[in-house]
Amino acid sequence: MLNEKQRTFNYIVYFIMFVFFAMQNILAIKNSVQNDFAVIITFDIIGILSFINLTILTNKIDVFTIANLFFFIFLYFCGLNQYLQNFLAWEMYFGDILPSYYDYIHINSIIILFIIIMTIFYKCNVKFKTNNLKLRQRKIETSYTSLTILTCLNIFIFLIFLKVYGLNGLLSRHDANISISNKSFALIVSACLRLVPVSTMIFLIINLSKDSISKYFIFYFINAIIVLVLVFPLGGTARYMIAATYLALAYPLIRLTKFKSIIILVILFGIVVIFPTINFFRFHSISEIKDLRIELLDVKSGDFDAYSMIMYIIKYADLNGFCFGKNFITAFLFFIPRSLWPNKMIGTGAIIANSYQSTFTNMSAPFIAESYFSLGVFGVFIGAMLFGLIIKFFDTTFLRENLFLKMMSCSLFGMVLFILRGDLLSSFSYTIGFALSSLIVFLIILIFCERRENVNAY
Repeated sequence: MLNEKQRTFNYIVYFIMFVFFAMQNILAIKNSVQNDFAVIITFDIIGILSFINLTILTNKIDVFTIANLFFFIFLYFCGLNQYLQNFLAWEMYFGDILPSYYDYIHINSIIILFIIIMTIFYKCNVKFKTNNLKLRQRKIETSYTSLTILTCLNIFIFLIFLKVYGLNGLLSRHDANISISNKSFALIVSACLRLVPVSTMIFLIINLSKDSISKYFIFYFINAIIVLVLVFPLGGTARYMIAATYLALAYPLIRLTKFKSIIILVILFGIVVIFPTINFFRFHSISEIKDLRIELLDVKSGDFDAYSMIMYIIKYADLNGFCFGKNFITAFLFFIPRSLWPNKMIGTGAIIANSYQSTFTNMSAPFIAESYFSLGVFGVFIGAMLFGLIIKFFDTTFLRENLFLKMMSCSLFGMVLFILRGDLLSSFSYTIGFALSSLIVFLIILIFCERRENVNAY
């Protein structure tokens, strides 16, 4: 429980955040191209709902917090500013889509519905019983042998990546453009093997203590170096992977922090400053770091296209019909190659792009839009309900002694921004890759403990 000083401090920070964003929007409205009052009100409802969920509804940092941070920044702040400037992302490809007053009201109503339903099911009195799960355990002890096995495996994985990408390719995405003909293999490599060292570090951080640091310092040090190189924070790989990695690693440390407001500000700084800045390494080598300049969030950037893509996808679904869950089925069966499934659906963002003969198809498809594309408003209701229950499950089980579920909670905490921005096919594939890496680490520890140290892991 928070004491009075901690609670007061958090509320002061939240008030400053509220005033800052309110002033930004007042200035934006003053200089706007279009500013229909009813549309702005619907945007404000999105902002108020997500801000309350983000700051007041829970006292701790959790997956629910990050989800509402996405709604607040990507759908409220960026969406409102795009509307006021009469701008939609990728309009060079979708030039003939001219949203009307009704379109904005329609889109915002769907977003509001999703947030409300998600919140209701997240806060509902549903208790998840994990006592009957076979993975239930009292405690899995850290040991030299298990950490030696994991560290040797991680060194081997590091050497594979070093051979394939080269050191410059690991440090800069610009130099990592290699051609792999088998995309399924490339997905397994990038989404699973690269994250095994990350999952090892998550396990070490979950078990972090003064004794563990002094006793296992060499394992902390080696695995930390491997993670820093494989997922170089200045842009050695895709930025969603960087965000997912370091959010997941930070989660065990910040989960029970008393000063939630400070963590929110740090994550906001990452989205507003770090995320745009490290895009530099998509086009430049690490050797050109001297030319790096600080960049800030640009609502007209394709990085913040979530609201625009919701608009495009919902208008496309209303005109061409729903896919009746095929996008979700394809995501769940992502591992089946197209050679065996010729009619396998492509990502929803790519579908919309192809429908307008766009040569650029790497566009997002937010989870809200995926739900609507699947079954319309009913799909949004089902998607919000399931999403709320799933994040409630992992936010709840993190506090229990189940190591695997704790590691999965860290993975979801890292991936939730990517999942909500989409598209579903890509985000689900990489989330499963993260989960598999956690499973690999967990099983190595579990098998060793059972066979060698007789630790009760059930």
